[in-house]
Amino acid sequence: MRWSDCMKLSDVREYKEYLSGCPGVYEIGHVRGEWFYPKYVGKASLTAKSDLFSRLKSYTYPSSRNNAHVVHRLRSEYNNVWFHVLRITDEVWTESRLQVIFGIKGDGLYEWNKKEESAFKNRVCKR
Repeated sequence: MRWSDCMKLSDVREYKEYLSGCPGVYEIGHVRGEWFYPKYVGKASLTAKSDLFSRLKSYTYPSSRNNAHVVHRLRSEYNNVWFHVLRITDEVWTESRLQVIFGIKGDGLYEWNKKEESAFKNRVCKR
């Protein structure tokens, strides 16, 4: 399992075949030089009828997103926002684990995330 190559969010429709029908986790951020700097992590779950393509395509309409940081960045830097994906079936747990490991809001890697998902914490506590 590894992250895909980075893709421009404004070009998400070009990756429809690769992203459609797949659950997984995605990071949205910036590319500088040869490095990807993630700012947001999210998940796409088939149980929610939202594959990676549908989920990422929804970010091309910034007014439909409720996260103020993401909306602001998409409006101001639309052509400079990138993403990459992990096509996996344990997307709920993986998204939560990444948030716990790397942090959210201003103190963490995922500074655009405003809500911590609890699936990883709940799974660890139950064992």
